[in-house]
Amino acid sequence: MKNAVKIVVFLCLTVCVLLLAVSCNSVPKDPVETTSGNETTSGNETTAVTTPDETTPEATTPEETTPEVTTPEVTTPEETTPEVTTPEETTPEVTTPEETTPEATTPEVTTPEEPPYKMPEKVDLDGYVYRAYVRSNASVIDFGNDGNPAFYCEDFWVNPAQGEPEDVLEYAVYHRNQQIERDYNVKIVQVPQTINMVQELARYYQSGDKFDLTIILAKSAAGAATQNLLTELNSLPGLNLSHEAYDPNAIEELSISGKLYYLSGDMNISTLDSVSSTVVNMDMYEDYADAIVDEFDGDELYGNIYNVVKSGKWTIDTMLKIAEIASVDVDTSDGVLGVSEYDTVGYYQYNISAVNYFYGAGGRITQMNDEGNPEFVIGNDKNGDVFDYIFDKLHPVNRNVRYPNGFSPDRKRLFVTNANTLFTDMSLWDVRKDLYVNATFDYGLLPSPTYQEGDDYNSVVYFYNTVHLWAIPDYCYDLEKAQLMMDVMAAYSNLKREGSTMDAYYTRTLSFTLAPDPEAREVMDIIKNSTVYDIGLLYNWSSWETELSELWYKRNTNNHGSLVLYLPDAQIQLEETIEKFKNPENPVYPE
Repeated sequence: MKNAVKIVVFLCLTVCVLLLAVSCNSVPKDPVETTSGNETTSGNETTAVTTPDETTPEATTPEETTPEVTTPEVTTPEETTPEVTTPEETTPEVTTPEETTPEATTPEVTTPEEPPYKMPEKVDLDGYVYRAYVRSNASVIDFGNDGNPAFYCEDFWVNPAQGEPEDVLEYAVYHRNQQIERDYNVKIVQVPQTINMVQELARYYQSGDKFDLTIILAKSAAGAATQNLLTELNSLPGLNLSHEAYDPNAIEELSISGKLYYLSGDMNISTLDSVSSTVVNMDMYEDYADAIVDEFDGDELYGNIYNVVKSGKWTIDTMLKIAEIASVDVDTSDGVLGVSEYDTVGYYQYNISAVNYFYGAGGRITQMNDEGNPEFVIGNDKNGDVFDYIFDKLHPVNRNVRYPNGFSPDRKRLFVTNANTLFTDMSLWDVRKDLYVNATFDYGLLPSPTYQEGDDYNSVVYFYNTVHLWAIPDYCYDLEKAQLMMDVMAAYSNLKREGSTMDAYYTRTLSFTLAPDPEAREVMDIIKNSTVYDIGLLYNWSSWETELSELWYKRNTNNHGSLVLYLPDAQIQLEETIEKFKNPENPVYPE
């Protein structure tokens, strides 16, 4: 094709040259002037002819007009030239793949070798057996001290002999451990709890039986720390506590006098399980969206409950205002909202939720001072105001709308089975174990509402008999390897790693309809990142934890003032705990 084009161009140029030659030969035949011999005739006069040199300019004069004469003929082939050369203009398209070659290699810059999260350096541990003493679902006698066995540790180990699990969380645990064992040439082994964990750990200590890790009930950890059964973590040089997979809130708030004996992070779903969220029936919210927007003066932001949370407008007042819109006692024959399945309920109150609302509104029992020690703040004006506020707004006796309240069975009937309730209080453990499995509607998880707009969200870790924490026993096989493996377990559980145990936890907790909702995950991040670890709840000085948990259903009057009177005795208990943290006693061995 290119040769043909060249031939055509050559022929065109040849024609042009010939035309120019013909034009030049015809110039002397100019009709304006006639030249004969040495004379030039013009009218009746005869004038001597100038020398040949002087006539040269006259001879060349027609050349100046030549372009006018030949232009039409010469430009004709030139006008067709673009059509002939068009294939040459498409030549760059043929070479385009060569120009895009650098773009094809761009993905090599973002290879998985440099993930957006930090991973510990891989070390060959030469088949080391990483042995952990772990809270189990063994039967216990005392739920308060030994823990509720239903809340056993699920995210450390699954038996590899049973093969690949189907449950998404167990699947993530199985594959995480398999990968760690390959990457570090290590064997992960779990030894389950059989009795009270402090007593059993002391017994192992006495017999010389060692572990590199214990996942221990929080209440037991509080006792084990003061009996010299756990290793102080802040002083360990090989432990990277700044890693993003550890919960910085736990590290800061569970330390006393700079000493840390237990912690949490992405490798420990237990602390999130204990957090109570406000759960919303998203289908009902959508049905009432227009009425809700109207209630808030046409502000479209309120049509999307996730936007309300992200904008910092999710307050107790806002929740109750929206709940009132959705509360309709359709069946008035019983005279009670929520008794009939035909009623629509704006809010069902869980009886033990007072502690969550108190902390959600910014309340605290203790707070760390500049010396890194807890001090009581429950008696100050701010916490007194918060206590009075939640009592006036939410106590079943005081609130304007008599929303139904109770425990899990009634909550399940109204919110899960009847699906006629807009808001309720529910721990993420209940969401994961019950709501996720049985809900026939789309639901959303929200943090506890705040006291005022713009306040920080606070999601309290309610230790009670459910939460367990990670610790390194004081008497362990290899402290250096224990530090490395704790970092490894945390990093491989990192929420940012797709398919990790914490990623699986999100999957198993968030509502899933046709596709994952990125807004739901964003608000779940708010809950996760706003955890509060009040060590006053853990040690229950002056029984404040008990008083808060029983406020809705055992207290008919605001007793904040009388509880403050207990603070002097509680202060003595607090100071004793601080001293034991600084100088742990020897273990109390069981007989």
